[in-house]
Amino acid sequence: MVKLHKNFITKEESELILDNLDDYNNGQVSSMRCWLAGKIVDKLSEDFHFKVSGMSSYTIDTTENGTVEDTWASSGRRSHPESPWHQDMDGDGIMKVGSSLLIRKPKSGGNISFGDDMYGSNKVTIDRGLYDLACWTGDEWHMVDPSSGHRVVFLLHI
Repeated sequence: MVKLHKNFITKEESELILDNLDDYNNGQVSSMRCWLAGKIVDKLSEDFHFKVSGMSSYTIDTTENGTVEDTWASSGRRSHPESPWHQDMDGDGIMKVGSSLLIRKPKSGGNISFGDDMYGSNKVTIDRGLYDLACWTGDEWHMVDPSSGHRVVFLLHI
């Protein structure tokens, strides 16, 4: 299941985040120290059934010049070695809920797409704009297109 929440944060909230990126990077959702994580968890609970665990975490993900600094590489993400398509599953194959909040839009690219398998069959690109929150269950195959320019997203996985 995929959901999109338009204008999830305001411009003022995004400026607060961008001015204090370290406060929003590499945290545990269960600590409830981050107001943004709490706001996202509240929204996710309207659409998905889940339990926050010690593995539930958030981070800032940025792109510079089309490369992705993937801070989720150690999270058990399942992907095909020749494809950027992946699912958000932990090492035991237990489904999670994933989310991505676009805080700074790149010059081009950076679109998030969903497909039926690791090859992107029946690819659908969602119409996510600045400040929009995309959410999905961990079994959804998805990818992010390469981008140009500085892109910043807040990722939260449960």
